[in-house]
Formats: sequence, C-alpha cells, structure tokens
Amino acid sequence: MAFGINLSKTDIAKIFAVGIVLVFVVEILFMYMPSSSRGSVAPGDGTVPTSFDTFDGAGTANGTIASYDPILIVVGEDARIAAEISKLKKEGLVTYSSQAQGATIINLASAKDVTGISLRLIGANATVLGDVSISMSNIKVAGADFQRDVPSSTFRYRMPPIFEVGDVIPLSFSAKVVNGQMYTVSNLALPSPEPIITIARPESVVVKAESYRANVPWESRNSMNQQALQGAFGKYGNVTYKLRSFIGITPDAGTAQGQQLSNALPNYALGLQQNILSIVRGYNNSAQVRADLAQYGIEGDFPPSIIEIRPKEGTLSLADLNGAMNSTYGTSYTFQKQYDVEITLPQKVAYGGVEYSLLNSTMMASASRLPSKTALSAFRFTPYGRWGISLEAVSFLEQDLNSTAAPEGNATLPSTNTSAPQAMPALNGTSGPLAGNGSGLQP
Repeated sequence: MAFGINLSKTDIAKIFAVGIVLVFVVEILFMYMPSSSRGSVAPGDGTVPTSFDTFDGAGTANGTIASYDPILIVVGEDARIAAEISKLKKEGLVTYSSQAQGATIINLASAKDVTGISLRLIGANATVLGDVSISMSNIKVAGADFQRDVPSSTFRYRMPPIFEVGDVIPLSFSAKVVNGQMYTVSNLALPSPEPIITIARPESVVVKAESYRANVPWESRNSMNQQALQGAFGKYGNVTYKLRSFIGITPDAGTAQGQQLSNALPNYALGLQQNILSIVRGYNNSAQVRADLAQYGIEGDFPPSIIEIRPKEGTLSLADLNGAMNSTYGTSYTFQKQYDVEITLPQKVAYGGVEYSLLNSTMMASASRLPSKTALSAFRFTPYGRWGISLEAVSFLEQDLNSTAAPEGNATLPSTNTSAPQAMPALNGTSGPLAGNGSGLQP
C-alpha cells in the first residue's frame, strides 16, 4: 500500500465507522449554529453571480410562514423541560431526542405539531428554536439615502417557532441585495407580543380553598408583625402578614419625571424600579411622601399590607375573628372572607377579530365574592401567533357578582363557551390585579 501503511480489513472498518460518526457530529453542530451565522438560502439556484450590483440596508417585509422542519432545538435547565419532553414521547408526538452542544434536539412525528409542541416547552421555561421557511412579500430595503423595492423571495431562518403555518407577520431585518434579488437576511426581528386583556364567560369556577383577610393601611403597616399576629390568631389557622413597604408611582421611572426622582431620591427611599418606589420599613409619613412626589409631577399609590388567615379545617366565624382583632388592635381593621377559585375558560377566545387558542385555559384567582352563573371573567394573556400563554386573572365584572352563596365542594358553573367580546368594557374603576375595590379579585 502507498506510503508504507498496511491496514487490515478490521482497521478499515473502524476508520469508516469513525468517519460516519464525525460526519454525524459535524452535521449536528451545523444544525445548532444560528441561521444568521450561516446565511439564508438565496433565491434561484443560490449561485453567486459573476457581476454584482450589491447594496446592504435595513429591510422590512410581510413574512408568511410557509413550513417548518420537524426538528426542534430546546435549551434550558428547568426540570419541567425534561418532564415535558418525556410526556411528549409518551403521547407519540416526539419520536427521538439527543443531546448536542448543551441543547436537546428533538425529532417530531409530524411537522404540523411544531408550534403546539414549542409552546408547551416554552411554558416549561425552555428556549425553543426551529428551522422555518418564510415567504417574503412587499420587501423594501433602505440605506442612508435610498429605498428600493425588492422582488418576493423565500428563505430559511432559525427562530422560535411560535407562529402557525400560513400566519403573516411583519418582519424587519438586515439585508444584502445582489443584482436586485434578496441574497442574505440576518438579524431578523419578530414582532414583540404585548399582553392582551379581554373577557370571556368561564366554563367553570371551582372553590379550592377559603381564607380570611384584613387590610392594614400603609401608614399603619409597622404596627403589625408576623410574631405578634401569630400569637393573636394562630389558634384559628396559618397566619401570614404580607408587608408592603413600597409605593406605586405614576408616571414611572422611564419618564422625565421618574428620572428626576431617581436622581434625587429622598433618604426614606431605598430605590426606584419601573413604577415601584421602595420605602424604608420604619417610615410611615405618607403626607411627606406625597408632597415630595408632587415636586416632580408624580402621584403615589400606597397599597395596604394584608393579614391572611388560612383555616386548618372547616370555616371560621367572622364574628370571632373580628372580636379577636378588636380586642387586640382595635376596631380599625376588619376581616373579610376570601375564596381561592380555579377558573376554566373556553379553549378559544377572540380579540380584535383574531381567534386565539389558550395553551392553558385554567387559572387561579382570589375573589372576595363569588361569581354568579352569568359572570364574565376579565383576564390577561400574551399572544404568540394564534396561541395565548401566561394566563392571569384580572377581575370579574361587578354587576355579575353574587355575594351570598358559594358553590358546594366542587360545584361548577354551567358551560356557555361563548366567544369573548373584542373590546374590554369598563370594570368599575379597577385597573388590574392589584385593584381590589369592587372587582372581587384580590392580589
């Protein structure tokens, strides 16, 4: 043999096997590289022209999701990710998984399930990427002193596969155009989803637990502490004191007024983040705080602290609780009964003419009163394509609240399965989960 090397048939077989493994590893590594680093597929046959009319610029286009590859790259360390992948395998949706470069590569039984599986994994705190073919139309590429229209083209990109095939989404990107054709696309920016608040009629509302709460005004919050409350009310159940040594401010830290306040924080302030001004625990002078904030054109919201008692068993007597409160702390504080309810919404809800499928249609909320059979639930979710995730209760509509009877055990409301209106009606002055004056829902 040439070069003086003698190889047996066994040696040749070993080298051939190693070669196959190396090819496989290189292929996996190439698949895991971001698409922006290996470019996009050029139109036509992808060959480079011999003469060039080339320019770079910032591009915009309408992108239609044409297809997905049935392979996903999953990154994350949350234990729920592995559990979800195992569940997907048992359901026959994932056929195979392997590890590569700190990620889990999963093969799907069908490409039609890419979006649904991706959102399930995102719900388990994973970062998910997939290869997608996108057809671009209405392409415009602009430079410092020009803007040109570019013919439609199709390219492949690696991105979170959160849109359904057929969805049309606005795109922005960096583009290289060669001889009038889109040649490469990089730095693709997807639309950033903003949370939606809408309403729907629940399919069921189930009481899971009861508790008793008393609000302590912001100025009086330091008159209470966990140890003293446990001594006064521990015989009734588990006692928790939710101390709120902060103030909500409007406008927030990102505005000119907020920046002025941030640059000259008073000595009783610990810090300012977004719309929350943290206050030294022992400071109670709300009048001074209001005066200081007014100098910058800022208003403050002073949330009450909360005493919460969860009975060890059965139902407590409000008369007994408030009697103990009066004898210990006076008549300024009053307990009210709260219900921890599990709300199940329709699987599909509508908003702005678009129908969204909720990835998880069940949410928990704490209500001061129970909804009647005709109640509407206001809720917030984050839209990803036609899917909704991160479900959060906001309120029940006041006119539909029933303050007398509670469902027995796991009694549920009848299903109506009506689509939600496209616009959110007024909620009696409430403005989110921290607004508990009349909405029935509490933080």
